[in-house]
Amino acid sequence: MTSPTCLYDLICSYGDVEDLLPIPAFCAVWCEGLSPQEVAGRLNADLSSAFRGSFRDNTSITMYGGYDERVILVGRAGGWTLLIGDGECMSNTSMAMLSAEGARAIGMGWSMSGAGSVKYSVGGRLMTQFAITDPESRSGWEPNYLDSHAAGLRFRLGDNWRHGDDAAETSESITSALVLIGRLTGREIDAAWLEAAHTMYTIPED
Repeated sequence: MTSPTCLYDLICSYGDVEDLLPIPAFCAVWCEGLSPQEVAGRLNADLSSAFRGSFRDNTSITMYGGYDERVILVGRAGGWTLLIGDGECMSNTSMAMLSAEGARAIGMGWSMSGAGSVKYSVGGRLMTQFAITDPESRSGWEPNYLDSHAAGLRFRLGDNWRHGDDAAETSESITSALVLIGRLTGREIDAAWLEAAHTMYTIPED
């Protein structure tokens, strides 16, 4: 049986092995209808800065200040393009840019202050966003849009668990968010993608 925390555990397995620290922050956005170069361009990355790298060897890109400049990792993931970077990659402005002109984008992440949210945008419009640990806390043009992909998944923590079942841990809530995204995109995040070489770009400061 697959562990209910398997995808969170997978990502955190690339943390500081020597100090046994998990990944303190993580942000990923999947984009449909855009090539890796187009994704980078919409985030105002310097396209001439492209170099090859993997998430396994560059986990600090998910933290502000991990590099002298902001760095993103972008590569194909099935029929979508997956972007990993810092939390700014999933801001409302970034999601609007990544989903503009008929594209779709879905993102999730967490930070040192806790699990964050799932955001789904289409055509530059935020369709839905919800808190990973309490999906009833939601907003957007169609707040219930992703419900059909959430069957059997658990998100709520402690007092937020309102339906009589055991509370989910944060690691399970995050894994549930990643499974939901995999159901939408057709491919869950996996070790093969995280360990493979993709294209990295720097984003100059304004």
